[in-house]
Amino acid sequence: MTPKKARQRHPEDPVVATFMIPYAAWQEFKTRVEAQGETVSGTLLAFIQGYLAAVRSPQGAAEVVNARVDAVIDHKMMPWQQQAIATHHRLARIEAKMDVVEIHVETLKRHNDARWIDVDSYPTHDDPRSATVPSSLSEIELCRRFGINPYNLDHNASLRRLSIPEYLHELTGWHYHNGHYLPPAVRSAPSP
Repeated sequence: MTPKKARQRHPEDPVVATFMIPYAAWQEFKTRVEAQGETVSGTLLAFIQGYLAAVRSPQGAAEVVNARVDAVIDHKMMPWQQQAIATHHRLARIEAKMDVVEIHVETLKRHNDARWIDVDSYPTHDDPRSATVPSSLSEIELCRRFGINPYNLDHNASLRRLSIPEYLHELTGWHYHNGHYLPPAVRSAPSP
């Protein structure tokens, strides 16, 4: 009997390769490869091609390894980049709200500065007109008088890193003293 002659194969013909590996190592390998969204066959084929490229051309192998490392880094960095983008959007929204608060503060300041009090017409305690200009106001009364929402005071003051009395003083010019707000010092009208 003559030995059977091996069939001639084309270099690109696929072959089935088998090898021995401990069961636990094979299972761990499969689990890790599938967790990365790849196939076992594809990973082994890429390893063999990388190995052959390294043997044939060390420079080409370095490029393959660098490309693979870059792909892994990009994959790992994606959640961090998405989180950074989300944080940037949140900061932009906060800055926009801060701009609105600053516009309101500037509007109230201009409104307060525009109300000059003439020294001669400022009511005294002996004057019957003194009932219209109180000598002091509570926090709620001050908010009502200037059209400020009292429920947002703590939030708006903390955005500007001020206490509530400092924040109300900045908005209205009234000074806090012993639980009440006192009107700003009497100013004379500007000379013509």
